[in-house]
Parts: sequence; C-alpha cells; structure tokens
Amino acid sequence: MRLDRVPAGGRIFIDANIFIYHFTGVFAPILLISFSLRSEAARGLTGVHILAEVAHRLMMIEAVRRALRLPAAWRPSSRAS
Repeated sequence: MRLDRVPAGGRIFIDANIFIYHFTGVFAPILLISFSLRSEAARGLTGVHILAEVAHRLMMIEAVRRALRLPAAWRPSSRAS
C-alpha cells in the first residue's frame, strides 16, 4: 500500500530497511514516512527483533566505512584443509 493511501490514524509496520535508509541518509522519500508519523496521520510500529537487526547492520556499515579489520588471531586460516 502506498503511504498516501494509509487511512488517518492507520498503523504502519516499520521494517529494518526504513531505519537503515533513515540513519544512513540513502533514500530521501523516507522523510514522507517520518512526516506522516510526526503529524499523527499514521502510527508507526516495529519490533525488538527489528531494532536488534538495525543496530547490527549499522555497526557493520560503520565497520566497512572505517575499513576496520579483524585482529589476526580472529581471521580464518588461509591454509586449505
């Protein structure tokens, strides 16, 4: 369903991707959802498991952006078995 078709006071389930797009600034139309929720045109719902996924994905994005690497002791062995 399109956001403009959600009835006044309707509920919207917010999945992990919406949070990721919001926090990384990748996708501007997410602002429409934010505006709808702030104006109380709709109510946003999510789950604890979604928030855990978002936290994990944001940490992974940060690690990639900072080019963080595993300590040598934690890296998989390059030797073939």
